[in-house]
Amino acid sequence: MSSDILAIDVGTSALKLRVVGPQLDRRAEAQRAYAPHIYNRVKADIYPRLGGGRPASAAPRCQPT
Repeated sequence: MSSDILAIDVGTSALKLRVVGPQLDRRAEAQRAYAPHIYNRVKADIYPRLGGGRPASAAPRCQPT
C-alpha cells in the first residue's frame, strides 16, 4: 500500500495537482490553466463546461519531479 498524498487545488483560473511522499517530498506535479467564467462584472467561477463533466479529461498529466 502506498502512503503518497494527492493534493488537488481547483482555483478560479487553474487546476493544480501534486503528489507528495510521506516526508512531503514532491513526486509529481501538474497544472492546467483555464479562463474563469466572469459574470455580473465582479463575480467569477469555473466555467461549467470544463472537462464536459468528466474530471479525468480536464486533469493535466502529472510529470515526475
